[in-house]
Amino acid sequence: MISLCNGLLARTPMLARCAAPVASRAVPIAILHPSRGLRTSTIYQQQKPVESHPSAQPSLFPVGSTKSAPLVTVYEGPLARTVRVMKLFSISSLAATYAMAPLVFYVDVSDLISDSVKAIMIGTAMVFSTASTSLIHWCLKSYVTRIHVRALPAAEAAHAHETVTDVPVEDAPAVGAVRAALKNKEPVVFETLAVTGRPKYTAARDIDAVQPHQVIFGTWRADEVLDARTGKPAGKAPVKLFVHAQAAVDGALGDAALEVADAVGGAH
Repeated sequence: MISLCNGLLARTPMLARCAAPVASRAVPIAILHPSRGLRTSTIYQQQKPVESHPSAQPSLFPVGSTKSAPLVTVYEGPLARTVRVMKLFSISSLAATYAMAPLVFYVDVSDLISDSVKAIMIGTAMVFSTASTSLIHWCLKSYVTRIHVRALPAAEAAHAHETVTDVPVEDAPAVGAVRAALKNKEPVVFETLAVTGRPKYTAARDIDAVQPHQVIFGTWRADEVLDARTGKPAGKAPVKLFVHAQAAVDGALGDAALEVADAVGGAH
């Protein structure tokens, strides 16, 4: 009989699976016996097998947070430092103009300049300083200082030169990160500067959402933008971006920047 059952289980996959051990847990219950009174017994309750899921990668959002996934810089604008200095100087001069304007009224030159003339001079200086700062910010707000993508995991980055063999060893981690972002349709983060010179992030849905767009102070356009804090669609109008696309295509800004520029295309 035992050999017959063993042969039947071996030939029947369904019965073999049913005969396999199943995880269970002991559950104590109270049973009222007619003659012995209340007794505690134990039954075994079948548990569902625990499925293991691969750990998901951390989110890129909010961009720049220490709790977010690490980013790798794959493009850096050649004029990034100059643009930042110009913005800082512009906003500093505007702040100095507004701070020093009231002091003019305390200068005792009433016999030469009346208070009404002083007010006109102060107002003119403040208007011109505000206008120049606004103009500089408008011209440079689309200048992309850096482009970031999700960095490769540490283990993959350490061996990136083994899989990315068509670039120098030092560029392999960044190029590998770009290719992974393009393949997986991951967001691409563009870093510009706010009026105060602080970094401002614009996250495109993926590289397919970035198109060539040759306009004044702009070479690319991000059509589908994500909120840099939550990662949800921002619902904004297309964002104008100024990238040195031709320099990137020519390879002057590194192999990683070349990969990004080739994916967007349209360099002139």
